[in-house]
Amino acid sequence: MARTFRVTIPSLARAYVLGYAFSLVYGFTLPGSEDGDQVEEIVELGPDYLTYDHRFENDWSDSTQYYFRSDTNSQYRLLRKNPSIDLNAPFCFNSDIGIKCFKGNEQNIHFYTDEFNRMAVSISNKEGTLQMHGVVLSNNSIHSIQPAVMLEQRNQHIIKKRAASLMINIKLYPTDKRLANSIPEKKEYIVDILAVVDYSIYKKMKDLAGGNENATESKIRFYFAHVLNGVNLRYATINRSTFSITVRLAGFFIAKEPSDLSFIQTYDTEDKSEQKVDGKTTLKGFTKFLQKTKDLPEYNHAILFVEYTATNSRGSILGTSFLSDICTFRSVSLVVDHGAYTPCGIAAHELGHNLGVRDHDGSGVAKNCPASKNCIMSPSSALIDQTNLENSFQFSECSIDQMEKLLRAKDVDQTNCLTKPRRVPQIQVFIKPLLATMPGEVTDVHAQCRELYGEKSFMCPPQTADEMCYRMYCYDPTHEKCAIVSEQMAAMGSPCGNKKWCYLGKCIHDEKAPSGIDDCPYPDLPPPGANCKDARAITCKNPLFRNKCCQSCNKDFSKEKVCEDTSIKINGLLCKDLVSTYGPQSCSSGEVHQYCCKSCQDVLSGNTCEDTSIRINDLGCQEFILRYGAQACATDNIRTYCCSSCQSATQSSQSSVKSSRKTGSITLIQVSTSSRKSSCEDNTMIRINGMDCSGYVSLYRVQACRQPTVRQNCCGSCLPYD
Repeated sequence: MARTFRVTIPSLARAYVLGYAFSLVYGFTLPGSEDGDQVEEIVELGPDYLTYDHRFENDWSDSTQYYFRSDTNSQYRLLRKNPSIDLNAPFCFNSDIGIKCFKGNEQNIHFYTDEFNRMAVSISNKEGTLQMHGVVLSNNSIHSIQPAVMLEQRNQHIIKKRAASLMINIKLYPTDKRLANSIPEKKEYIVDILAVVDYSIYKKMKDLAGGNENATESKIRFYFAHVLNGVNLRYATINRSTFSITVRLAGFFIAKEPSDLSFIQTYDTEDKSEQKVDGKTTLKGFTKFLQKTKDLPEYNHAILFVEYTATNSRGSILGTSFLSDICTFRSVSLVVDHGAYTPCGIAAHELGHNLGVRDHDGSGVAKNCPASKNCIMSPSSALIDQTNLENSFQFSECSIDQMEKLLRAKDVDQTNCLTKPRRVPQIQVFIKPLLATMPGEVTDVHAQCRELYGEKSFMCPPQTADEMCYRMYCYDPTHEKCAIVSEQMAAMGSPCGNKKWCYLGKCIHDEKAPSGIDDCPYPDLPPPGANCKDARAITCKNPLFRNKCCQSCNKDFSKEKVCEDTSIKINGLLCKDLVSTYGPQSCSSGEVHQYCCKSCQDVLSGNTCEDTSIRINDLGCQEFILRYGAQACATDNIRTYCCSSCQSATQSSQSSVKSSRKTGSITLIQVSTSSRKSSCEDNTMIRINGMDCSGYVSLYRVQACRQPTVRQNCCGSCLPYD
C-alpha cells in the first residue's frame, strides 16, 4: 500500500514552483520566521509518510507522493526524484599516477519535483530526522518549506509566505521565459561546461588562501561556480518560445603545476611587466590536450581560464574560440580571467561563437543589430553605462537567430549533443550550497579590486551607489590612478544600499540583503585612499571625506565627539598648537574650524585667553603692551594675538604706560612664531594648492598676497608686492 506525506498549504489553489529560480539551501534551518516572512502552517514529515517502490537506493525512493490541500482543491500529486541533481562535483587534477577526480561526500539528501515541474523540494535525513526544504509560488507570493527546529516535534516543518519583494526580484531576472514543460514544442539545449583552470590562476588562488590546499580548492569551486552561473544567467535572457539554452558546470580540471598544461607557452613583453600567450596556438594546444586526456568529467564544451594576457595578430584579446563547432572536438574556448568575476561576459561571448554566432553584431547577417547597443556578441565590449546596461547582459536577436539556426541544423542531422541526457552530476543544483551565497557577500568591493590590481588597490568611490553595479573603478597603484577594464563591475551580492545589492549590473532591493546606507553603502577606503580613523562628526560633513569613509561616518557620534580636534597637521602643527600659536583668528578659516573644532570652540568661547608666541616689532605681547599701552589693543590683530596682555591692560585701573609712552600709530612690522626667524622669510613647511610660496606667489602675484594667510606664511615672496 502506498504511503504519503501530507503538506497542507492553505489558500494556494493554484500552486506553481520555479525550481530553477531559487536555492534549496541544504542543511540550513531557521528557528522561526524572519522579517518579512509570515508563518502560515506547521506540518509534520515523518517516515510513515514516505512511499517506497521497487526501485530505491540507500532507502531513498525514486518517487513519492504528497497530499496537496487548498480551500478549493484536495488531491495527491506525484513527486519524482531528479537523477541529474547531485551536490557533489567531480574535481580533477594531475597526480603521480595520472588524473585523479574526487567527488564531494554529501549524503542523505535528494531532490524531487512534481510532474508539472511546478514544485521543487529536497528531503534529507539528518540524525534520523527527515528535513524538507523547498519553495512554492502562488499567484501573488512565494512560500517556502523548512524544518521548524525550535518546535517540540523534530519532524515538524514550517510553511512560510515570503516577503513580496522576492516576487519583484523574480520578474527582474531572468526575463519572461516560460517553463519548457508548458510548451511541449520548445527545445531545451543544455551546455555542460568543463572548467579547466590554468596554473597561473591556481597559484593566485593559493596565495589568496594563504597556501592552504583545501582552502584553495574551496575558493576555486566557489569562484568558478559563480562565473558559470553568471554565464547561465546571460543565456537565460534568451526569450524565444522555440528554444532555450542552459549552461551548467560539469566539473573542473585544475593545473596544480605548470607542466599539467604544458601546451601553454608564455612569452614576456618587452618591459617584462607581464606574460602573454598566443590565443590561436593555445586554443589548438588545448584541443589536442583534451583529445588525449582520459578520465575527465563528461562535458560538451570546455573553457580554459588563464591569468595571462592573450594576443592575436591584431593585439590583445580577452578570449577566443572556434566558430560553430559545438558538439565536435573543437568545442572549446579560451578566456582571460584576472579575477573579481570579470570573465562572465567574455565566457558567454566565446561560447556564443561556438554555438553558431559567426557574425558579430553590426556585421554580416547581424548588420541590422547595431554593435553600439553593446549586446553580448558586440565585436568589442564598451564600458557599461545607463544607456546600454540592459543590453550588456543580453544577446541581440541577430545572435539568437544564428544560434538557433545551427542548433536546429544539428537536430536535423542528429549531431546535436546538447539534447542528450548527461550522466555527470550537473552544476545547477549540486553547487546550491555555493550559489546560495553570492560572491559580493564574501568578497567586498575593495578586495575585488585587489584581485585585479594588487594589494594596494581599492575601489574608487562611484558617483552613485548604483554605478558600481555596472561600472566599478579601481585604483591602479602602478599608474597611480583609477582604472577600469571590460566587464569590471561589483560582483553580484555586493551591497549597494539599504537592503539592496548588485545583481546583473543593477542595484536591486532584496530583504535578504544587509542593512546599510543608501547613498554610501561600501566599506571604508583603506590607506592610502583615505585615513578613515580621523572620522568625526565634523569631518563626515565633508562629502568627499564621507564618500571615502562610509562605514566610519555611519555611526551615532556622541555629544563629546560632535566637536573634536582631528589628528591632521596644519602648517606642521596639531590643532591645539596651531590655535595657541595663531590665536582665534586662525579659526576664521572654515577648514581650520572644521578640523580643529574643539580648540577653536575653546578659544572663541572665551575659555582660552592667552598670549600667543608671536613677536610684534620684535617684542613679545607683554613687552609690546607695556610699551604701547591698552591703546594698542584697539587693533584687532594685536587683541587677538595678545589676548591675555590686552585683557590685563584693559581691566587695570592703573597703567604704567600712558602719556610717557609712545602713543603714535602702531605699525605691525613682523609676525613670527618661535620656530621662525625674526626676518621676513617664507614658511617652508606650507604648501598652497600643492605649491610652495615662491611658486604660488609667482603664479598669482599680488592677488595671492592679498590673502592674509598667504601674506603671513609667504612673507618673503610677498615682500615685492607690499
